[in-house]
Amino acid sequence: MKTRILAVLLVVVMVVALVPANVFAAETAPARPEAIATVTGRDITVTTVDGEQVPATFTMNFKAVEPTEEQFEYYKKWYADYVLTVNKDVTGMDGYLIGQYDWYNTKWLKIAVETEDVIIKANEPFKVMYNLAQSFDENSTYISYEQIINSVKDFDCGIYFTPEFLQNNPDLKVTLELRIYNLHNMSENYRIGRAYNFYPLFVSQQPESVTVKAGETAQLSVAAIGTGLTYRWQKSNDGETNWYNTTMTGCNTTTLEVPAQEYNDVYYRCLIIDGHNQRVTSEIAKVTMEEFTVESPEDVTANPNDIVELTANATGDNLSYCWQKSNDGETGWYNTTIEGCKTATLKVPAVKYNDVYYRCVITDNTSGTKKITEPAKITLNGPKFTLQPENVTAANNTVAQLNVEATGDGLSYCWQKSNDGQSGWYNTSMTGCKTPSLEVTAVKYNDVYYRCVITDAYGQKATSQIVKVTLG
Repeated sequence: MKTRILAVLLVVVMVVALVPANVFAAETAPARPEAIATVTGRDITVTTVDGEQVPATFTMNFKAVEPTEEQFEYYKKWYADYVLTVNKDVTGMDGYLIGQYDWYNTKWLKIAVETEDVIIKANEPFKVMYNLAQSFDENSTYISYEQIINSVKDFDCGIYFTPEFLQNNPDLKVTLELRIYNLHNMSENYRIGRAYNFYPLFVSQQPESVTVKAGETAQLSVAAIGTGLTYRWQKSNDGETNWYNTTMTGCNTTTLEVPAQEYNDVYYRCLIIDGHNQRVTSEIAKVTMEEFTVESPEDVTANPNDIVELTANATGDNLSYCWQKSNDGETGWYNTTIEGCKTATLKVPAVKYNDVYYRCVITDNTSGTKKITEPAKITLNGPKFTLQPENVTAANNTVAQLNVEATGDGLSYCWQKSNDGQSGWYNTSMTGCKTPSLEVTAVKYNDVYYRCVITDAYGQKATSQIVKVTLG
């Protein structure tokens, strides 16, 4: 309890230090002392001496200007206090005071009295230092201007009001000032520096980022507490710089309408100005267009005379399709005129494909966004051997027969011969050289190699395994 009292008294001293001013006294009085009062923050968070992070509705800094010797001698015994005037009754549950000065570096003292009793009566000046000191010691004395000059010249103070209190009192007015009083005549008192009038202004509902489909209208909404409010919606391409006022529908209201052609990862915020020219800016909201997705067609191997269907699945509305063709799948892409070339499904007839590549360019006509599928390769099933020739050992002057069987359209056969089975292959003219069965007479073979090349009606070829004919 003792520590708490000391801390509070220190705060009181700090608050008093806030008061710089000009003081009018008698005709023979010197010029009033001066001080500089500056608003340092609105709706910020500060750190207390206990390491607690606490909110502050607004904060101010007071710097006492060094008085002349004449000023100091005349006013040094005057009482100095930090005066708060509120146009509403304030209970101990509605907020608290905070303050800090050089002894505490950047740390703040929090002064809170949690009671439902009225602490500050409406429109009655509340002498902060005096009342705080009295709450701990009814015999406490006033803090003099001399103590301010000698002990605390630079002081920060702040006030916090709960959101509920602010919401319930949108016409709230708070005046914060530093005054000095002639202890021999309390009616003789003057403000040091300027008074600061605070009116509640804060965003009670922030706009939220949204993702919408092409063709839809995005809506961003904001709500604020204050009086005489005006709204200015602003836009930025990166959410950090180059903010400018937008002219979209609702740009001067609580709800902004962003048409389809305007959004694609663009950022918006709302600048709110009250009737006292106080300003607050909402959080930033990002508007993103929901990109349509595409599913690429798959490679296909088909039989001759088949109709191959390639499908590019896509999610989205108002899409258009354009199928393209390439011989190598990398370059030379051009628009094809095959059936379905302007739809999601392309129909490729047998005569058109033979290791050829196709892809689809899909366009969202609302946003102008384009996406290209991965290429799909169409390969024609070529001729296949169902029976391979086998090695043969034959007696002299006998006929060895090599046979193949194959599937395919319009097959032609060509038997080839090589002396080593690796190179020097040439077409033979033996009996059956253009048929599935080759006849090799005894005088013609002696460890010689043969193979069969078949060709279908589409020019596709297949080569059999190599066999050896040996004289036995």
